[in-house]
Amino acid sequence: MNKYLLLISFGLIAAGTLLINLGFQQRGIEISIRKGELSPFKIDTSKPFTVWIGSNSATYSFNDLRNGIDFNRAIHIEGVNYPIQINFRGNNLLVSALIKTADNQTIAKMTDNQWAVSSDNLIAFDRNYNAYAVEVIDSNQIPVLQVYEMGQNEIYIGFSAFTLKSWVLVTPKGLFLNPSNNVTALISPIFRYPSEKHIGEMINSNPVIDWFQLESTHTIIVGVVIGIIGSFIGAPEIINRNVKKTKRTKRKTT
Repeated sequence: MNKYLLLISFGLIAAGTLLINLGFQQRGIEISIRKGELSPFKIDTSKPFTVWIGSNSATYSFNDLRNGIDFNRAIHIEGVNYPIQINFRGNNLLVSALIKTADNQTIAKMTDNQWAVSSDNLIAFDRNYNAYAVEVIDSNQIPVLQVYEMGQNEIYIGFSAFTLKSWVLVTPKGLFLNPSNNVTALISPIFRYPSEKHIGEMINSNPVIDWFQLESTHTIIVGVVIGIIGSFIGAPEIINRNVKKTKRTKRKTT
């Protein structure tokens, strides 16, 4: 009996089973995405958690996060009220946000990872998203909300907000009050647009996120095919082994 063929067979069957399970996991994520909901990584409570607000970051222990994060205290800037909240439920990260225009019209709203965007194209020109990130761009095609799960214990948040006296733009290059010129140089989209042609496609690819962007049906089918191939490879060897075992048993009985 060829032991190597059996090892290959068992390996393929195991890989197929893993892909099938992953496919069903992806299907659950896809359902959440279609409902407008982030499906972030589970938080590792034994490790610190890092939050990026534009170019500023703060790192917390899990105990520090039990009551959520008060950004106005963590990264305080006079006159700026952060329209973002982060809380935790079990090992799940929950993000809430309320982004409005200068005349107080709601562009985008997120409540505990469930997000919705204005249907008025003059307010919310487009949006793009996947399981771990969501972005909304305004009528000037400037990102006004960016939420991006960078890893298991790290998140980036960028946004546009209006106070009574100023416009605040939070970007990877810093926090800007009343930017007047070349705003597109201060903040860039994290997704490709238009979304109808590039749904879920991020400009800077993330291998983990890319994997989960695969359609669940394709993953399940690949898993089933690999498992079947493994079974066909191993079946003759297993049958041959059982036949030999049966013959040895008959010889002993005679």
